[in-house]
Amino acid sequence: MLLGSAPSESKTVDAETVKRAMGLGIPLDAKTMLCTDGIAIGASDAFLLNDMRLRTLRERNIVRDDLEELHADARDHIEAAEQAASERRWSLARAHQVFATCIENRIYRPLRGVTEDLVQAVVVLLLLNIPFAFAMERLLFGFTSIYKQIMGFCAFFVATFLVLFFTHPAFSLASAPIIIFLAFVIILLSVITTAIMMGKIKQEIRAIQGLASTVHGMEGESSTKLSAVLIGISGMRNRPLKTFLTSITVVLLTFTILVFASFTPQEGVVESYLGRGAGDNRIELHRLSFLDIDKPPHPVDRDSL
Repeated sequence: MLLGSAPSESKTVDAETVKRAMGLGIPLDAKTMLCTDGIAIGASDAFLLNDMRLRTLRERNIVRDDLEELHADARDHIEAAEQAASERRWSLARAHQVFATCIENRIYRPLRGVTEDLVQAVVVLLLLNIPFAFAMERLLFGFTSIYKQIMGFCAFFVATFLVLFFTHPAFSLASAPIIIFLAFVIILLSVITTAIMMGKIKQEIRAIQGLASTVHGMEGESSTKLSAVLIGISGMRNRPLKTFLTSITVVLLTFTILVFASFTPQEGVVESYLGRGAGDNRIELHRLSFLDIDKPPHPVDRDSL
């Protein structure tokens, strides 16, 4: 795929930089198409597109060292291709361009995955913000009026949403930040609708079966659970020091788990020393599971060796 990307002189990633990296297109006139070097343009397009996305993440303090190393290797191959082309060593230049394209293809999918993971994470945080806002309103204020309860819940929810909006990198990485909020609303409404429908279906089935008392028992059980939660929050309000120490403990444990249990995948070439080789120089292939390969390598691969 050829995008016709163009480098930008800007040191920061702005709208013009994104536009030029996403591609300006290639003229379709006969002269341009005959003179177009698809391999060279493809290598340049892939490099500029990934470079723009890496710079965007870097500006928000999100750095993947493995992707940065691979991107630096691709840059070296592109520079070597330009040097070889200036010396009229076309075969060497083409080889470096192919290497650069292959490396950038290895970077493309994990780089997209970083942005997608951030968007999914902020949607989950918004969903968790609902019980958090409810608990904070009950814990700090505990209004008796239903109107004040709704206003307190909305105030905590909006405040937390604004904190996420200005601090979480997903909103700045997304081309349309409102889409993230729409995804949250759609998921929330879907869950609420599904819960209401399932509750009504279960109630009607039990009513048809003549288990009306069981239906009322289920409703009483759900209200009892909510009452237990409210009683627990009320107890936390009556013991502020214990609540404060418990909150600090939860924060420290969460921080410890995130620090020691967070793993980052690595992209690159794995080198393992298996001992001194014997026989002719060759390339050996195997599956990751070391099981048998169904079909032998293509004869062209053998001849090329």
